[in-house]
Amino acid sequence: MKANDCASPTSICPEISNRVSFAVEGNIGVGKSTFLELIKSDETLTRLVDLHEEPVAQWQAVGGNPKHNMLNAFYSDSTRHAYTFQNYVFITRFLQHHNAAMNPKAPCCLLERSVFTDCCVFAKTVLEEGLMTDLEGAVYHSWFNPVLQTLPHLVPDAFVYLRASPQSCYRRLCIRSRTEEAAVGLDYLGKIHDKHEAWFVHGSMPATITPTGQAVSCGKLGEDLDGTSAVNVRVLDGKHSHAMLDGKTAIVVDCDAHLDNSGRALLVHELKVIFQQMGVFKC
Repeated sequence: MKANDCASPTSICPEISNRVSFAVEGNIGVGKSTFLELIKSDETLTRLVDLHEEPVAQWQAVGGNPKHNMLNAFYSDSTRHAYTFQNYVFITRFLQHHNAAMNPKAPCCLLERSVFTDCCVFAKTVLEEGLMTDLEGAVYHSWFNPVLQTLPHLVPDAFVYLRASPQSCYRRLCIRSRTEEAAVGLDYLGKIHDKHEAWFVHGSMPATITPTGQAVSCGKLGEDLDGTSAVNVRVLDGKHSHAMLDGKTAIVVDCDAHLDNSGRALLVHELKVIFQQMGVFKC
């Protein structure tokens, strides 16, 4: 997937660039912040990648007012605030990703999570748990798809899935000790993990990268990952996530084994090799 293979600018927003965009996905506490710090610490990657971290600060202070902590409200009373939170999260992601597309600063845009995170994982989970009513779920989906169809540049060109067991995520969550996440338990992390696995593992096929930079499937749907590699390339099947993601590339990173100090150098090296093969940039 070379930069010039990306979707052309929309008629609505003709200024949008054709650079390559990646979304970093993964469970709560999987190590997204650590992963992004690795990107920042590498001279090649930091020069060629424009990073956009998740807008958590906006959720903790809606409109800049810390008294309006939407993140805390959701975790304190999920039934009351589930829809409001998911709605606000989408708006903040949408604005962040749209602004990133309108103001390119590097050949590659790296987003901490995407608008599909909620549709495929978090909103889906709260709906299944009964924290969002069927009516609220119907309202959510009634505007989600039309917005994406109108603004297709919100769809990332590829994904980086940071994969770790719920137990590992829970340990990291306890170390991070974010106040709003005190109520997040291992059971909830397990459900979020399962949604990510359905999206990026069970709903994908092993792939190889061709000399032209395209990721081409070379195995069966849901086939196990190569456990000997820090990084695996997959191709998504949109029927198991979202139609607009069909054929998108997913880079699955083993964070259980390679996000500690001893494995970080290998992880960064393998990522740079894959980015180079995809034609994102020359390392």
